Amino acid sequence: MHKVKYSFKRTEGIAGFFSSNRASTDALNALQTWLNGNRSYEVVIDEDELLVAILEFEKNDEAAGLDLDKACDEHGVFRKFEEKIEND
Repeated sequence: MHKVKYSFKRTEGIAGFFSSNRASTDALNALQTWLNGNRSYEVVIDEDELLVAILEFEKNDEAAGLDLDKACDEHGVFRKFEEKIEND
């Protein structure tokens, strides 16, 4: 399993501009969209304009990154890699 920490903030694009939600709410919605199979996440920090979460997914899940990018785009947030927690 891959275990990685990401931070999420509001994007400066149209999707972010028109959102009436907190940035962290949109980030949580993106993570819910991203979930499937053996993917999971744990929220570490939840503030109005910032969400930090540890994401876990299978090593062979080649679509995990692309799916997360797509979900973030759809919900008006962007992600930033913070650190790799561990690899089993």
